[in-house]
Amino acid sequence: MIRSWLEAGFKPISLNTPSELEANPSHQSALAKAGVESLEVPPTGGDFPAYLPNLVAALRLAADRFPGEVIAITNADIHITLHEAAAKDLHTLRADCFLLSHRTDVADQALYEVPIERRNGGENSFLPGIDFVAARAEAFKAALPFLGEELTVGLPWWDLLLPMALLAAGATKQHLSSLQFLHLKHSDRWEVRWLDRIGTNATRHLNASIKGYRAPASAFVWSLAYQKLVSPLQSPQIMKSRLQMRLDYLRERRTCPVYLHDVLRMTEGLVCETGWPLDQRWIKAWQLVPPLQGREWKP
Repeated sequence: MIRSWLEAGFKPISLNTPSELEANPSHQSALAKAGVESLEVPPTGGDFPAYLPNLVAALRLAADRFPGEVIAITNADIHITLHEAAAKDLHTLRADCFLLSHRTDVADQALYEVPIERRNGGENSFLPGIDFVAARAEAFKAALPFLGEELTVGLPWWDLLLPMALLAAGATKQHLSSLQFLHLKHSDRWEVRWLDRIGTNATRHLNASIKGYRAPASAFVWSLAYQKLVSPLQSPQIMKSRLQMRLDYLRERRTCPVYLHDVLRMTEGLVCETGWPLDQRWIKAWQLVPPLQGREWKP
């Protein structure tokens, strides 16, 4: 992976928590030999995994260390090969723009060596999460007030809410082809409780911040949809669907609010490359689609 980042023109910086470095004393020197610096980032704290860095702390430290520069954040297991146009977009990125991309899952590491023009999408060329976000340091700094303190790199939601926070800070997004970002397929590793807990608190924080900071329309549409989705005033169809979801949650011993599934899907629709139109037609239509039916509204 490191070689691919270097060849793509990046200066790799590893995000490591103090406990992670303490538990692996040779890790930092091994990174240095590979040409990778290490940025010591505190964990989120509490009962969060001590080996995972807090997103807000990581972005603040990186922005302070590299003022005015383009900073990209990606998962450690992403292989990067950039089109010439994408590399140019990164180098000329304005402070009011950001780039993001999904990944393409592959089953064989040998596919990393296939030229981009010959890649056919792999096993999964579109996932509902984001695996690469790039912006100027000042754009990330402007996004910090919109990010909940529980967001943690390596746990759910950070990849969806970071782009929303950049939109709320006034930046505009541009997607890069996922064929430039390959990932060796593996099973999910985080627990569903993090999806519930972080999602509940971080989306509530984002909504309050968007309203408090009078964010632009590109983010306000998220807040408007969020307030509709959390409202107890729902159509009978939605209420019936959510009643079944409550029963399922009780059996699974999950305590998150039932609207969180809708908020997740809505956020994916706004952030991800393919989604729903960002206008009143979409918001009204969303209210009419039961989330457990497995259907997607098409304009």
